[in-house]
Amino acid sequence: MKTTLPRIARGIAAGAAGLGLAAAAAVPAFAQDSYPEHLVHIEDVADVQPGAEFPLSVSVSGLQAADSGTFLEIRPSSRNQFLDVDLSPYDNCSTEANACAFPDLNLEPGKVYEVAADTPVNVVVDDTAPGPWDTRLFSSSRPMDENLWWRFVEVGADLDFDSSSQLRLVESTGPSFEEKAQARISIVDNPYDIAMKGADVEGTTGEEKTLELTVSNDSETAAHFVDTPGRWSSSLLVTVDLPDGLAIDFPEGDDHFRSIDGTMCDGSGDSNDLTCEVFREVLHPGESFTLPLPTVITDEEGGEPGSATVGDGPQYWDEERYELIDQQNEEADWKLGRQYFESVELETANNTAVLTLNGKGADENAASSGGDDESESAGKLPVTGSSMTVGIAAAAAALAVGVGAMVWTRRRKTAATH
Repeated sequence: MKTTLPRIARGIAAGAAGLGLAAAAAVPAFAQDSYPEHLVHIEDVADVQPGAEFPLSVSVSGLQAADSGTFLEIRPSSRNQFLDVDLSPYDNCSTEANACAFPDLNLEPGKVYEVAADTPVNVVVDDTAPGPWDTRLFSSSRPMDENLWWRFVEVGADLDFDSSSQLRLVESTGPSFEEKAQARISIVDNPYDIAMKGADVEGTTGEEKTLELTVSNDSETAAHFVDTPGRWSSSLLVTVDLPDGLAIDFPEGDDHFRSIDGTMCDGSGDSNDLTCEVFREVLHPGESFTLPLPTVITDEEGGEPGSATVGDGPQYWDEERYELIDQQNEEADWKLGRQYFESVELETANNTAVLTLNGKGADENAASSGGDDESESAGKLPVTGSSMTVGIAAAAAALAVGVGAMVWTRRRKTAATH
C-alpha cells in the first residue's frame, strides 16, 4: 500500500486532537538540537570537475535505540547553487526536503550502516561551477518522530514505502566511528572572468546625466561572490574615479546613496570618488548588469579621463571595514586570513575600464576600457550619459509595469547592521 504524507499529516493532526492539543502545537518547528542524533560520516571528495556526477560514501552509526524508524538528511550548503544531492530515484526520499525516511528501519546502537551499493546517493555538479572551491554537504540522522515527518509534509512530499525504488541502508562491515563528518567537496580550477565596460558621457555644463556602468561575465563559468570578512554578504565592489568635469550628483547633498535593489554607494572616501557595493551572489555566464550613477557635468570641456573598476577578493576590499571585522573575529576566537577569500577570477586586466566626458581621452585609453571591439577599436567609448530627467521618467514607467529599475534614494550615515 502507498503511504502518502497527506495521510501522515492527518494522522498527526488526529493524534493531537485526541490529546486535546492543536496540530500546530503537536508538531512544533523542527529544532535540530532537540533530538538525539545518530552519527553520519560522509567521505570527502577531491578533484571534482564541473559537470561531474559521483556517488557519496555515506555511513551511519546508530546511537539511540528506537522503534519509530529512521530519518536521514543529506543536503548542500544553503548558499551553494552549484551542487545537487540527487534523491529523485527513490520513493522514500524527497528532493525538496533533502531527506529520506525509513519507517521500518531502527538502527541498533553500536552498529554501523551504509547506503547500499545498488542504491547510490549521487551528487551532481553544475558545469558552470567556479573553482578552486571547497564546499560542504551537511547531514543528520535521527529516530523518526512527528517533527521529522512534518519536514516532508511542509514540502508536499508524497512518499511510497511499498515501491521497489527505495534508498536502502544496510549493515556495514566498515570500521566504526565516534564523530560525524560533513563531506568536503573540492572543485578543481575553473575561474570566471568579469569585466567592466568603458563609457562616455556627453553633454554641456550644468546638465544632469546618468553614467551607466556595465559589468559582464565574459566566461563560461559562473562568478560566485561569497561572504567574506571584508564585505557584506554576497557582494562585489565597484570603485569609480570620475573624469574631469563630471561629479556625482548626491541626493540632497549627502555623500551616500543606495538603489532600490540595495546597492550602496559611498563618496566619503579619500582613495576614489565613489565606492559601490553591489549585492549579488552569482553572475552567470554571459550575464551582465548595469549600475546607473547620477552625475552632473561641472565643466563640459573636461580633461583627464577617469576609470571604473569591478572586483571580488581581498585586493578590492574596503581596508577599514576588513580591519574592523577582522578584529571582531579575532576577539571571538574566529579568525580567517585573507588567503581564505582569494578570488578565483581568471584575470583582472579587464576589470578596469575608462570613463570619459565628451570623448576627451578616449583615443589614448580605449584599449584598456574593457568594452566591445567595435567601439573601442575605433577609439570611441559607448555613450551612456542619458538625461537624468528622461532616466527618472523611464524608471517610473518601468516600476509601473513591474520592472526592477534602479532608483536612487538617500541613505542615512548610520552604520548598517547585517
